[in-house]
Amino acid sequence: MLKKQIILSFFLFSLFVQTNTAQYRFGLSGGLTLSSHVGKDFTDTDFPKIGMSLGFFYEHELNRKLSLLFDPAFVQKGANYTFYPRNDIYVTVNNSFDYFVLPFMLKLNFGVKLNCYLATGLAPGWLLNYKSEVKAYINDFEVPPDPFFPYTYNRFDAGISVGGGIMWKEIFLDVRYVQGTRNIYDADDIPSIRNHMVSVKLAFSLYRKKNLPCYKKI
Repeated sequence: MLKKQIILSFFLFSLFVQTNTAQYRFGLSGGLTLSSHVGKDFTDTDFPKIGMSLGFFYEHELNRKLSLLFDPAFVQKGANYTFYPRNDIYVTVNNSFDYFVLPFMLKLNFGVKLNCYLATGLAPGWLLNYKSEVKAYINDFEVPPDPFFPYTYNRFDAGISVGGGIMWKEIFLDVRYVQGTRNIYDADDIPSIRNHMVSVKLAFSLYRKKNLPCYKKI
């Protein structure tokens, strides 16, 4: 699944290069993230974690309504959760992940008086750093967690992103949901556990070639 997403991402990036007559803009973006873990067999207590996102964006217009959005960023993800290997054992996990993410989005621009957009695409990522605090308890007495949590983390992550936003001149507010598609753990004997995240970002355009219709002044 990850290989297909990376191939499609590079295909979308090639559209940026090949469309010479299109308008474009780029700038900086940053905001807050709210992340946790999900999975088909993951039903344990799961508390979202607050993090941050910081990066830049490049928007390439295909026509008056459609554009491609490429916004690499440093993104913090993670979760606090508890699972029960046996009835008398429980394990608490506090995960904090730092990712470099390369989202490629197809953006639909609309609105006249209020400049709005919807966007969807792929969000492959690479794990830069992590901190994991794991504690295990048997009958409420703390024991070494290694026998109950012998897992390592995947260095590659992948996700499907959907969202939208409101734009005013060269500033826009972006809200996005990213559903992970890849197990965060590098193990076959654990149920699939994936990242998911909601982000709220502010972005500011530093340079633009002509005016995009979705950014026209009101």
